[in-house]
Amino acid sequence: MSKEQKNVIGLKAALAVWVEKHASIPDFSRAMKYSYQHSWNLVSSKAPVTDSVVGRFALTYGAEALDEWFALAQSELMLYVQKKSE
Repeated sequence: MSKEQKNVIGLKAALAVWVEKHASIPDFSRAMKYSYQHSWNLVSSKAPVTDSVVGRFALTYGAEALDEWFALAQSELMLYVQKKSE
């Protein structure tokens, strides 16, 4: 698996963790101005995390929230890599 693929896994899992910690899916979809279905697909890792999603997230929640999401992604990535190596 490439490093880019691992980073996407980390971002998807981290978004789900961030939303669970800070908002409900309906609140997240309203704030991001997404349909509930699209928000659910993002949070359940069924839709890709694109540049547009990252940009909209940053504009909606701010730089601190974006930093937290990326930090969560990094920790999720490290857990994934550690489990794969065991």
